[in-house]
Amino acid sequence: MSPDEFIEILETVIAAPEASLTWDTPLVAIEEWDSVNALRVIVFLENRMGTSIDFEAFTSSGTVGELGAVCTGTTAMGGAGK
Repeated sequence: MSPDEFIEILETVIAAPEASLTWDTPLVAIEEWDSVNALRVIVFLENRMGTSIDFEAFTSSGTVGELGAVCTGTTAMGGAGK
């Protein structure tokens, strides 16, 4: 999954305005980010990728880029983005 694809999925799942998120966006700054949407993101991505996401790492993420790295199993995501 590309970084841009991750952002697009995140915006869709949490119903954030299109092109409103970047890699540097703090999760706490996203109006739509709450515990329910966090669980929706985990379930959606686990189903799509057919693998488990590390919940502790997921909840420790502070930015969209960190969250993307955790969810896609990469060490870092960034540089690109909307």
